Amino acid sequence: EIRDRLDAIRRNFLWQGNCDPNKHKFHLVKWNEVLVSKKEGGLGTRNLKIQNHSLLMKWMWRFASQEQSLWKDTIKARYGMETRWISNIATQPYGTGVWRTIKNLWPKLINKCTIKIGDGGKTLFWEEVWAGQASLKASFPDLFSLSLEKVATVKEMRDAQGWNLKFRRPLNDWEVNRMVEFLNILERYKELSNREDKLLWAPDTQGRFSVGTAYRNSQRTHSIKLLAMENDLES
Repeated sequence: EIRDRLDAIRRNFLWQGNCDPNKHKFHLVKWNEVLVSKKEGGLGTRNLKIQNHSLLMKWMWRFASQEQSLWKDTIKARYGMETRWISNIATQPYGTGVWRTIKNLWPKLINKCTIKIGDGGKTLFWEEVWAGQASLKASFPDLFSLSLEKVATVKEMRDAQGWNLKFRRPLNDWEVNRMVEFLNILERYKELSNREDKLLWAPDTQGRFSVGTAYRNSQRTHSIKLLAMENDLES
């Protein structure tokens, strides 16, 4: 890959400088440590893979958060929508490589997002994170398995009387306690507004996505994984 060739050039410059490239020199520091931020003891050299992913994630963010744009309408018309936030995956063999690469980063983006509920029309009731720190499916898998409306939006789960929850059978005694806990969470969202749901980027206090916060968040996660791998090798 081009990225690998660029990394090779950067490594050779750091370790050899202007010396004869055919002359072997000892590496005084591991390349993975060079890529660690200065705050964490590294040299702060950018990880090109993480940087590239962060830049591509910005397009994902724009697709999910912008409403009126010609390029988004073009993507929607060509691929259709998987959810109200994101398009279907590009399956055509030709001319779709760029968007397929961007689309593949959606799980990485949405896992760092929360949703501010407006009218509830864009947010999946069970699947997406909007009430608490995890999805209702993850927090209440027992109730999710009983639900008759697993793919409904938040808006579709509301009626004039409140939350319209439908299960395939009556709840058992031990499930009633879980239901009480469940309803206590939903109690915070008794009324929906007329505004559209809004995606919030959790790593930023204002909920705004930026390439910088995406890079720092991914780089920190990458550093932790590398440290864990090194500890495993040493033990």
